[in-house]
Amino acid sequence: MKLNHLILTEPNFRAPNWQQGLTNASIVQFSGGEPPNLPGDASAFMVWVLSSTPDWEGLVRHFSARCPVVVLSKLTSLPEMQKALEAGARGYLEAVTHPVQLSQAASTVSQGALWIAPPMMNRLLGILSRGLPEPRTPQQWQDKLSKRELEVAEVVATGVSNREVAEQLHITVRTVKEHLSSIFSKLEVHDRLQLILMARGARPSNDQ
Repeated sequence: MKLNHLILTEPNFRAPNWQQGLTNASIVQFSGGEPPNLPGDASAFMVWVLSSTPDWEGLVRHFSARCPVVVLSKLTSLPEMQKALEAGARGYLEAVTHPVQLSQAASTVSQGALWIAPPMMNRLLGILSRGLPEPRTPQQWQDKLSKRELEVAEVVATGVSNREVAEQLHITVRTVKEHLSSIFSKLEVHDRLQLILMARGARPSNDQ
């Protein structure tokens, strides 16, 4: 099913990359009050909320009970990302990010996974690293993954981006993504954050 995208932004702010990266996107300037209605089936929508929009956390809580929500930020920060995720967002990234990354985030979140842009993921991993063991290779990775998939999973578990994985293993970014898709399926995880936590002995529940 093709998703419709509703982008809620503060008055007088919109980024040209939004409609370049997202098809079927409608931009609504929200100045407060009751959240706008989603026309038709809510499951056919993904809602994007700019974090400087009035009552943005309330908007995230409202819509996340009905459909996937991604928070866009003019200035990303870990405290704000935490608020976004606690409110129910499934993604968090810069408002003026490249259209390709917007499209990737939409695709990832629509499949039930969590999207956090690589720079924020690395900062989050830095915090997690202080309270969790160093990455290790779980036995089930060795049992379930091919040799190349295991290599990819072990490098991803260090918290680097797909491009860095590709450079280290001398393969293409596309190949990394293909391996990750297979890895997620075999290990029954939704996204790279769960994979990283799994490598550190703290696998989260899939019932999110």
